[in-house]
Amino acid sequence: MIAARNTWFAVGSVAGGVLAGLGIFSVRDAVRAPEPGLDDWKLSTLHLENSILRDEVDELKQRVATLEEQLSWSEDFRFKQEQEFLLWQEVISSMDPQGVLQKAGILGGDSPSEVVLAEPPAPDPATVRAEEISLRLRNLMLSEGVHELDLLEIGRLEQHAVGPVVFRMLDDRGRLVGVLSGRTMHFEASVTARTVTLILGDGAEIHGGVRAPFEERRFPFSFVDPWPWIEAFPELFPGFDAGQATPSGVDEGEYDLGILRSNLNQLLRVDSANGYFGVKHIDGVKADQLRGLHLVEYSSRGVVIKHIFADRATFSLGDRGVSILLEDGASMRGDAKIAFLRGRFRIFLPNAKHAEWKAAGIPGLPEPDNR
Repeated sequence: MIAARNTWFAVGSVAGGVLAGLGIFSVRDAVRAPEPGLDDWKLSTLHLENSILRDEVDELKQRVATLEEQLSWSEDFRFKQEQEFLLWQEVISSMDPQGVLQKAGILGGDSPSEVVLAEPPAPDPATVRAEEISLRLRNLMLSEGVHELDLLEIGRLEQHAVGPVVFRMLDDRGRLVGVLSGRTMHFEASVTARTVTLILGDGAEIHGGVRAPFEERRFPFSFVDPWPWIEAFPELFPGFDAGQATPSGVDEGEYDLGILRSNLNQLLRVDSANGYFGVKHIDGVKADQLRGLHLVEYSSRGVVIKHIFADRATFSLGDRGVSILLEDGASMRGDAKIAFLRGRFRIFLPNAKHAEWKAAGIPGLPEPDNR
């Protein structure tokens, strides 16, 4: 190992001597002498930077001179315009207004009192009301956290609808994803289910330049208090009767609600092989309709499937069984609430016996035949 190390040292020494003799390499110069041309390179760099700065300063001076010249021209032009304006004021003030009107054919007589000024047309009440509805609708949607629709345009009020209307469709980040338009817009509401449904008719939905027309499109807003909406624009709730449901309930006092609820639960549980319904709450009875009804649907084992809320419930007898028509409400499974399609939901009980339902004194059903 020592012999090999000495051999390499000797070869290195000889190679270094040969390169030094040729003037290509000097160990002493490589270790101690400064790099040749380093100071000249720094000086040339500084000269180049100074030259660039001088060019930039000259360019800025030229821009300042140009801007000063433009400012001076602008001031002169403005001064000339003011002078012309003052001159025209003097000319107009020296003219005879009556003579000017007569020459223009506006004034036919000698007295200016004969000039009849046209009054601006009276605003269209239907358009004014539509603008009021637009403002209140935007505020209600904002307060209820409805951000997926942004009202852009609203037409005029026509009977129980307003239109045409245009909405922007937004995603959860407020980005535009489509455009929604409809010839008409009106609403449905359920006080009991706490839902409001926006309904567009004869419209189209546009996504990515593709237009998809529709006859009707419904947008239910769940877990909202419908009363502020109804009070803001009652004319857009054509199927809503202000007395059909109130926060405190509606009841004419003809029925004992406790007994009625108990009788209904007994009748609804007669056929429970495939599940059954139960009445949890009734606000009252008015015009042979149950008002503010809360139903619960159970499986055959008594497990809750969903809750059903309706402002009105009407009972009727068919060829066989009993039919229950629920109006203006929603069904709720877990935390998901779905408004009734077109505001209606029907329950059919095919095994219900007419005689038993008549004997229970259910509102709207005929009296039992005791002959």
